[in-house]
Amino acid sequence: RIAFVRDGDIWIYSIPEAAARRLSFEDGRAGGPAWTNDGRFVGYPVDGEVGDESLASVYLRAADGTGEAEVIVTGEADLWEVDFAPGDTQVVAFSVDNLHRASVGPAGSGPVPLMETGAFLAHGTLSPDGRWLAYRSNESGVNEVYVRSYPDMGPATVISTGGGSAPAWSGDGSEIFYWSRGRMNVASVRVDGGRVAVVDRAELFHAGPFQQEWNRNFDVHPRGNQFVMVSRPESRIVWRVNALADRP
Repeated sequence: RIAFVRDGDIWIYSIPEAAARRLSFEDGRAGGPAWTNDGRFVGYPVDGEVGDESLASVYLRAADGTGEAEVIVTGEADLWEVDFAPGDTQVVAFSVDNLHRASVGPAGSGPVPLMETGAFLAHGTLSPDGRWLAYRSNESGVNEVYVRSYPDMGPATVISTGGGSAPAWSGDGSEIFYWSRGRMNVASVRVDGGRVAVVDRAELFHAGPFQQEWNRNFDVHPRGNQFVMVSRPESRIVWRVNALADRP
């Protein structure tokens, strides 16, 4: 199944059924969704839910559409993307120039700032082991993909060169995929002390109509040899088979 945004709402697409259904029904506009690690729930931010269009809440709802959506973070400015740490007890939420962490559950804590910067932040995603956070930032004057240790937010490693956006981790955490200059790229990485180091970079294929700078419109199959992509112009979902099979 795939969670994606369409016309300001969250939808779930079933690959076996080749059908999509709406998941969110809040009054505000929904932002980038994320699956919990157990695959049972989808979290997503919705703006304007607390009487102020500049504020957003994060909702959690069962992916099969049963039950009501639960508010897990309330009233933060401009939240528009989320991700879940392993164990699904914490959520990482991005606003335009800040990164927050919050506990999930009835007794969950309010958002705690992790990183505040004047740069534009987006596309935050945690590594499978929850130790590293990849994200996009324009702090150098150009959008690039960075990685920092989580949750202490140690020194940044630049993953892309000459521009990059929309990072996604491989299932084993050894690779980071990202858009750059109209192409899908991959960086092989390893842990070196308290930082992630880039071992190699490679271009994989031309993005065609799929590249989007403002949304991460793709994900990588856990086996690491297939992509799922959403094309905005055609509003269609594409299952790209064996896209990585022939790379060096």
